[in-house]
Amino acid sequence: MKSRPANFALVALTLVMVSLGFISSAWAQTDEIKLDSAQPKITTVAALRARRAPQVAAEEIMRLKLGTVVSAIARSTNQDTIGGKSDYWFRVNLPNGETGWLFGGLLLDYDVRQRAQLLRQIIEGRLKAERTEFADRQQIYDLAANSIAEAKDANTRAEFELLKLLALANRAAGAHAAEAVKELNAALTEDVISTANGKGGDKYAVQQRTALKKSLAYLRLVLAKTSAPEKAELERKLGRVS
Repeated sequence: MKSRPANFALVALTLVMVSLGFISSAWAQTDEIKLDSAQPKITTVAALRARRAPQVAAEEIMRLKLGTVVSAIARSTNQDTIGGKSDYWFRVNLPNGETGWLFGGLLLDYDVRQRAQLLRQIIEGRLKAERTEFADRQQIYDLAANSIAEAKDANTRAEFELLKLLALANRAAGAHAAEAVKELNAALTEDVISTANGKGGDKYAVQQRTALKKSLAYLRLVLAKTSAPEKAELERKLGRVS
């Protein structure tokens, strides 16, 4: 019974120290469960904030680019709900050598054997997202472009080429439309036009042409909303697609 006043005094002292800033307000929220082994994760949004503690109000350490692979070494004891997603926070090893907390709802489990599939999933998800900033669009484009260089077969490269075109179209809808339209003019080569207008081929070739034509149709819609100086040249190229 004599220990109760001491316990109350400890709690009171802790509250005073929190209010004075000697102890972080996240003091009671940093309990974690160590993972049996490091779990690779990959970021699914651009500029993902890594924080000092598992809460959105905690200090920001750094921001991670779209498609960054990290190793999770612990998770929060309780799930959090952010933006309609419920998940744990994960403490991960950061590229700068520190550890920080990332919200699990913005991560995917990473397996290097499924890298191409995961990158496609991430890029397609970001292209469908609404209200992305130009910096986000740039990271989507960069990830698609880098994925082409990584691709180990022609079919995978073709898929990422389509995603790169869509990412460029997405950028053309933003404030830097002139730059994006210029890049689209360079990307829409004679080979791309010939592929879109091709005939015959196997099932995959037909699917590729269909996807390409859908991408170019989407590009026409986006282009109609811009006033970039090189718009006319790109429209002429698109007009050659049957």
